[in-house]
Amino acid sequence: MRHLGLLLVLCPTAAGAEIRLDLAPIPELSLLEPAFHVDRDEDRDERSKSGILGSIGVGYGRFDDDDRATTVGTLAVGKRTERMVALASSELVVAGRDLFRGHHRGLIELRTEEDHEGGIGGAVTLQTAIDHGEARGLAPVKLGPGRHDTAGVGAEALLDLGAEKDDFVWVAELFADGGATRWHDTPEVDRAYRRSLGLGFGRRPADGELPRGAIDLIRGRVEHVTIERPITAAAAGRIGDTDVRIVELGLGAHDLTLLIDRELLAVISADIGWSWLEADTASGRLEDNMFRMRLATAMKWQTRHHAGERRLGVAIAREPGYTANGQRLVTDWRAELEYGLEDHKYVLSASGGISWIRAIEGGQPAPMLTRYGSHVEAFYKLGRGIELGGYHAASYEPRLGGDPWASPRHWGTELGALVRWRSPAKARRAPVHFQCGGTGEEPTPTIMPDNPEAPPATPDASDAADPSDAQTQVIGT
Repeated sequence: MRHLGLLLVLCPTAAGAEIRLDLAPIPELSLLEPAFHVDRDEDRDERSKSGILGSIGVGYGRFDDDDRATTVGTLAVGKRTERMVALASSELVVAGRDLFRGHHRGLIELRTEEDHEGGIGGAVTLQTAIDHGEARGLAPVKLGPGRHDTAGVGAEALLDLGAEKDDFVWVAELFADGGATRWHDTPEVDRAYRRSLGLGFGRRPADGELPRGAIDLIRGRVEHVTIERPITAAAAGRIGDTDVRIVELGLGAHDLTLLIDRELLAVISADIGWSWLEADTASGRLEDNMFRMRLATAMKWQTRHHAGERRLGVAIAREPGYTANGQRLVTDWRAELEYGLEDHKYVLSASGGISWIRAIEGGQPAPMLTRYGSHVEAFYKLGRGIELGGYHAASYEPRLGGDPWASPRHWGTELGALVRWRSPAKARRAPVHFQCGGTGEEPTPTIMPDNPEAPPATPDASDAADPSDAQTQVIGT
């Protein structure tokens, strides 16, 4: 019950495919939604650049062959100004009394004024991501299935190279990140440590409808990974740590965010280039170079006034990499699609992906390995933010980490039924205008006092002075 209490406090956006299926190439919009609102149909005075989104659901679920009570909670907060963006999101799944899975992200971005005179202009971004517990379906090959904890932090600096009065500014790019992973049930892998540096040159948007990201005309990155392997039963020490080095060169766009007329929110990610990989393994050095590609977008929009939102995510990618134990170099082709819709009665979503892993160097010859997974959920709105529905997530892939070819593929399934409370899109107050008399154009309702002998009510000065109020009441005399 300790974890259930934690959820009730911290997680008052509904958890969907992001908490059960790892569609890594598709950008995640849930981190941006608290601060980047699709609210064109609202009065200008009601629009905002900050918010809190959350949900809490309780029910009964199946985790593979284990049936247990389940609690699912999410929380996302965000705020943005002309010079700052701060975002955070958290998703947790509790199975019985166990904290089954967690997915957490944070971002803060600071930028100079667009019309700064002299000095150094640009933007600095700090991001962090933490995943713990059971791996989501279709996890990246370098992590694999099973239970593991992964944490990472990244920093980016975009330095303006001019003060152009244009929609884009030339920038120099500097990237750095680091992270670590610890596996809990993978016998041949203990920990991995990653760090990388990168440089680039491109264009940063300086337009309100393109609030974040950059177009990379050239981008290079160097990553160094150290994989620690545990002691074997008959060995007197480690069987040998593995070092992996990756050099990347390419072009594209990263985190390019669009907020068009407050009707469409989208993130575009594109990367086309080449990767050179080296790995010092127990059997010797592995070397190869491979083509790399990622074309992905995620978007949400509103179809009609108060008709609900629509979501779409699409990605196709070829990702050179390495297995979790570092003993093979591989490529992973991925094709992914997600779609969701919401109206005044229903919330529906579906997503899925296919992954083709091919061993390039290292280990025994192995055939191409195909993985696939899907996620669907449907909820009916009962009112007052309460929804009743269910979900089903399944993936067909190996169930042991380390080397994907070391264990057969099996179906992994998560399904369940939930009653959940979901917050509205953002917190709003319900303002009221007070006005004595009518406008003369349309009849307006009159509210009579409970006591006819009482003197007429007088408007509160603070209410009358608020021009953003949307409702009008007429006080009878």
